[in-house]
Amino acid sequence: MLMQFRRSLRLMVIEAIVLFPKTKRTHRFLIFNPKSTFHFVNKPTRNILILGVFLLIITGCSTIHSENVSQFRQGVAQTHQQLDAAFHDANALAREEEINYLLATTRPGITEADVTPALNTDDVAAWDDAFSKIESYASALEMLLSSDQSKQFSDAILALSTDLNSSKTRININPGVAAAFTELGTVLIDLKTQTSAKAAMQMADPAIRNTLTQMARAIGNSDQSPGVRSVVWANWETKLAEGPIRAYADAQIGNHPEQKKVAAQSYVTMLDQRDAQLQILASLRQSLLLLADVHTAAASGSTANVASLISAISKRVDETQSLLISLKTK
Repeated sequence: MLMQFRRSLRLMVIEAIVLFPKTKRTHRFLIFNPKSTFHFVNKPTRNILILGVFLLIITGCSTIHSENVSQFRQGVAQTHQQLDAAFHDANALAREEEINYLLATTRPGITEADVTPALNTDDVAAWDDAFSKIESYASALEMLLSSDQSKQFSDAILALSTDLNSSKTRININPGVAAAFTELGTVLIDLKTQTSAKAAMQMADPAIRNTLTQMARAIGNSDQSPGVRSVVWANWETKLAEGPIRAYADAQIGNHPEQKKVAAQSYVTMLDQRDAQLQILASLRQSLLLLADVHTAAASGSTANVASLISAISKRVDETQSLLISLKTK
């Protein structure tokens, strides 16, 4: 093993010198010949070059590792931002349109049902809570990037594990997600003695991957399959039927052309908002799956893959924000 390691270093040094010919030692030249690697380099220079390459490898691996951990946390934050857009922003936009519609009608009163969000408050809170747990895990990992914070990591990961295993704070999305978070809580207990972020991620990766995958499944594979997307679809159908569709029919019977126009305009606007919210949810599902891939790639040290996956998540977040902005300006 030692001979193989020295040989690989020799090859790297020869390549480095060829790539950077403006070295101060221009009076010596190397020929790319593995059998006589350091034939033209004196011993002190050779030792310095080997040490330099070795330190470069060590510090490079450390930098790559830090970037992977930080980028995972970035991906978590971006996906949570997309979740807020799918649940909070889209709901608020829909409620604003409902209020505008009600003000434009001649209805004598208003009820809570008239402004019911597509996704209820309890469900939104459950998703926010679930993502806050993932964010706590990502924040704890970053503590291990500093050698003097291993104790803080141990405390943070133990607190998170205790929280996930408590029946009082159980994630209330669906049984699959709840079971995944409980399993994650059990796995995190074994991480409390870790001093390496990479080792911690490798140990936690199967559980983290399962948790994010279960969350993606809870969003739903389509607008008709079980999950959040089908719930939102059904709620929008009810809102449309009890709002502009009924109003248009009543205006038609009463021969009120202005009311027909108001109902028709509201119907088109609400359809756009429904489709946008469902599109954002579909994109959020993909981001959750991408985030699972980010964690796996980061745990294995694949910096190139991590960067590419983070870029894909960022693109989805940007598209979501652009979609919401386009709806607000209509």
